[in-house]
Amino acid sequence: MANPDGIAAHTRANASGTDINRDWFDRRTREAQYIHSIIKAWRPHLIIDAHEWTGPCAGPPNSVEQPHCGEADRERAMRIVAKRIAHAAGLAFIADGTDCDNRLLHRRYALLGYASYLIETAPDVDCAVKARAYIGAIERAAECVAADGKLRLALSPSSTSFNPAGVSAYLEPIRTGPLADPEASALAMLAAMTAAYCLMMWIVKPLTASTEPVWSRKYVKCSIDWETAAHTLMGKHGLAPLTSRSWTHRRLRSRYAAHTLT
Repeated sequence: MANPDGIAAHTRANASGTDINRDWFDRRTREAQYIHSIIKAWRPHLIIDAHEWTGPCAGPPNSVEQPHCGEADRERAMRIVAKRIAHAAGLAFIADGTDCDNRLLHRRYALLGYASYLIETAPDVDCAVKARAYIGAIERAAECVAADGKLRLALSPSSTSFNPAGVSAYLEPIRTGPLADPEASALAMLAAMTAAYCLMMWIVKPLTASTEPVWSRKYVKCSIDWETAAHTLMGKHGLAPLTSRSWTHRRLRSRYAAHTLT
């Protein structure tokens, strides 16, 4: 996006009031300078300047425009691509003349040795239709420059000086190892989290052991399954868990024995 401030303010000009679309010859605005630095570093095979009309236009409102470049072979190659783009995107084709304003981006860079095109759509066209037009044009342009080496060379002689080292700052570093695959990275992270959770539970579980009383099953083994309603002794003292200390307590044991004999 060449003019983010203008988009935010719904104006054609940028924040300083300058029309960037008339600044590609002198490049006084910071926006034009930045985009020029990218083009200079990348040396692209093809440039598409995507626009939208905000009012009435003299020509077809939905169109792709091929600028004049001054070289017959390049002009012919650029026209081939422009017509293919127009057909794929459902746009009208416009051949630009020699007496046009060269301050526009696509015209300026066509004179600097790049195959550059302008795409315009009308403001009353549905957004989904616009999206299909822009995407169709970009995809068809990429297919053209990728499929035919001779056509690619004829389109943009300036692109032959492309230097990968010059664009390294714009590229993500190449990832190697098991984390290079996003799916493998996700699985490895999930496995690590599962292992960490299991280890944590193994360590923490003894610390959170239940402190509830455990009832002795010696009652069942001795056939003494006390019922508080039938045995007044247990109702008097209350039903409580038997521990090793209480079970060996002489007084309590003698009471159990006396009650059993009766």
